[in-house]
Amino acid sequence: MLIALLICMAVYQSPLDPNPGNPGVIDAPPVTFPYPVEEPLQWQWTQKGVPTGKTSVHWRMPTAPAEEWTLEARLQWRQPGRTMQIRHRTRFLQSNLRSKGTHRESWIRAAGAGEKQIVVASEVDPETSRIRIVVQDPARATRIDRFLPFHDKMVLLENQAFEHWLLIGLQLDRTDQRQFTALIPSEYRSIELELKKDRAEKIGSVETTRWSVLSHEFEAKIWIGPGGTIEQYRQGELEIRRVQRDPPDSTTPDATDRSTPANGVEKGSEKKTGQKPDQARF
Repeated sequence: MLIALLICMAVYQSPLDPNPGNPGVIDAPPVTFPYPVEEPLQWQWTQKGVPTGKTSVHWRMPTAPAEEWTLEARLQWRQPGRTMQIRHRTRFLQSNLRSKGTHRESWIRAAGAGEKQIVVASEVDPETSRIRIVVQDPARATRIDRFLPFHDKMVLLENQAFEHWLLIGLQLDRTDQRQFTALIPSEYRSIELELKKDRAEKIGSVETTRWSVLSHEFEAKIWIGPGGTIEQYRQGELEIRRVQRDPPDSTTPDATDRSTPANGVEKGSEKKTGQKPDQARF
């Protein structure tokens, strides 16, 4: 089974309440992210060379007095007879890129099968090194509430959440960590990942380093640019590539607010494809 790649809801002992995550600029340490803050970014998805969707991402600064940043992402995917939309927030600490919690809403529509909606929320308790995960199916009024270990070497890597790779890319650039235990909240399980540096490559005008992503469940390639930016991700016939913005004086219309959908890949190695998007992992 292939694994994915952060969005947020605070989980309390009572039923979960959403964290509004309203952006605001406050007095804070200098921003060290290699991405623009409070501006839309996009990564284009293609399957077998055909565009199938986009992930749109915003980095949000914290509101006083919290030190938590928010990574907001939206994925939309469409193929004949099947569509998928995912909204995801991930809260994390700027100092060490540690995840604090997530909130994810997904809608999957298939011809003849109707629509399925799932809500997944998680909250990390640093004192107990555990994460609380709540999965809800509003249509069936079901709710599963569990606690799992979440130690210092673990990262979040939710299914179809490519934006979680953005935080892993920053960790590769800032630290010597090359092995990760990746927790998949919606599946209540984790997998082991190892990243190995391959070689320097150029994507357009961007100098990158290509890495191999290895696990018992899948293999992938990831291209990391200056400061830890994720420029490209490839798993089998699925490719996700960063959309570079036009220069400020360009007359090309800005399409960064338009999101189109995403595809997944079949369980197995990098060469296997054909899996439905709600089953995909990367």
